Amino acid sequence: MIERYCGANVVDVKKAFVQGKLFTLPMSYPAMALDDSKVYGYLLSFSNSKNFE
Repeated sequence: MIERYCGANVVDVKKAFVQGKLFTLPMSYPAMALDDSKVYGYLLSFSNSKNFE
């Protein structure tokens, strides 16, 4: 999925987590609130973040 959205601009991918809870807002927008649970995902690093502004 990373390739689909970010393509060749990703220079590093690391597994990561944050404290919180995910839920869905109206119209299927994702959101996160403070919670003691862990939300797992990936930390992406880019060669030039200005390409994504």
